[in-house]
Amino acid sequence: MSNNNPDNNIEQAKPFYFKLTTPMGKLEECAITVATLPGTSGELSVMHGHVGLVTLLKAGDVKFTKISGEERLYNISGGIAHAEGDKLTLLVDNATCRA
Repeated sequence: MSNNNPDNNIEQAKPFYFKLTTPMGKLEECAITVATLPGTSGELSVMHGHVGLVTLLKAGDVKFTKISGEERLYNISGGIAHAEGDKLTLLVDNATCRA
């Protein structure tokens, strides 16, 4: 007997390390499952195992989901993102938590 429940086919996203930092200090450091960033060439999403990346960020919203399922939203004024393996670090000029 076949199980056609589509939820059984969805693989859980692997968590990875996330850090959001400004010149004033660290704002977030936690395990997340996905982040959406305002890249200068357009919006991009980062998950565990993303190809190595260094990119400029423009002013806009950084959205991420913690492993608890809690979604967070920061408005940033621009900066740099560095993704490698199981780590994503954002160095931003200014950031304001919106959710």
